[in-house]
Amino acid sequence: MPALQTHGRGTLVKFLDLRPDLFVIGDEEDFSVSFDHEGRWFNALAGTWRYRRGMSGIVTRVERATRGQDPAVPTRISDADALKITHILHERAMVARDEWQRGFRKPLRSTSQRQIEAGFEKIRGWDEKRYAQNIALFRKVYGHIPILPPDQYLALYLQPVIGCRYHRCGFCTLYWDKAHHVRSDAEWHEHLSDARELFGASISTRHGLFLGDANALDMEPDALADRLLAARHIFPEMWNRTGPGIVAFQDAFGPNIPSQPEGYAELIKRGLCRIYIGLESGSDNIRKLVSKPGPASDVVAGVRTAKKAGLSISLMIIIGLGGREHHEEHVIHTARIIDECSLGVDDKIFFSRLVLDPGAPYGRLDLTPLSDTEMTDQETSLRKILPGHIQIIPYRIEGFVY
Repeated sequence: MPALQTHGRGTLVKFLDLRPDLFVIGDEEDFSVSFDHEGRWFNALAGTWRYRRGMSGIVTRVERATRGQDPAVPTRISDADALKITHILHERAMVARDEWQRGFRKPLRSTSQRQIEAGFEKIRGWDEKRYAQNIALFRKVYGHIPILPPDQYLALYLQPVIGCRYHRCGFCTLYWDKAHHVRSDAEWHEHLSDARELFGASISTRHGLFLGDANALDMEPDALADRLLAARHIFPEMWNRTGPGIVAFQDAFGPNIPSQPEGYAELIKRGLCRIYIGLESGSDNIRKLVSKPGPASDVVAGVRTAKKAGLSISLMIIIGLGGREHHEEHVIHTARIIDECSLGVDDKIFFSRLVLDPGAPYGRLDLTPLSDTEMTDQETSLRKILPGHIQIIPYRIEGFVY
């Protein structure tokens, strides 16, 4: 936190930038802070440090990479430090308001002084008590959101299905505290209403709609299509705005996964355009070892069905799964299964390095973990084998905040 305590002590206001999604305040030095249109701070830059506050109230900090360096992984700061940062940023914003009222009149994109004044008034309305109430509302709406793919961090997250039906993958503890439950129609409408209250005007920061939790399509497709129609009434701007559309996690197993392309028809009408499937490994031996259900061929069948329906696919691979003992097997069989999926230029592959919770059953297996260097080598080996037209994206679960 010291960067924010000591940074930007000169003239505070260099610019005010009232954007469609954020209100940005910057000073004469390398400092800026962004607030959403409800008045909550969203992110801040102080020297070489970047801070990010999630809707959950979690705050992360990361040092910005210099040219040619790999980006660092954000780390979560303590709740006490998060509160201190919040006080500092709101105090800076009020100093900026005072300077602006004394004669600073050079907003970059604002259309009127009234809008600037309204933006400052929104920010002024937040104190420690209101932030605490907002965090409580977040927990009512979501409980918690364990993870999202990196290209979906700013999606509007909605949960037609809570938790995970399976709960037995040896490497995953993301949903252990959530009982699997499909929301009823009444529960869904309450969820939408609470989410609308939580986001308010800050819905402008959200791009696209992500359906969770572990397998949002784990319900009758027609029922899910009805849920999406209700969501459209509560969040009409998400359908009126050009964006990535509706995406969701989907398992390759379960009673409600469409076995024919026609099974996706109503969902596609409502806007579904991409599904994210955890392949993890193409080796059936490794999948059995880590209690991943079903053979890898089930993933191939599911991908082909979804692609015939017109959906784009994102496959998630766990780098390091199976340890040194299965290093080559993991690479060869995963590459083969991906090849059988016949992915196109709109499809994506995510490489997620194995990160284990201390309680994960995987830790009890007699496997030698890969070092960081060996994980990099495994990624490189896969990249060399996989078709060049497929997008490959790093997926670091550490430091995730929603």
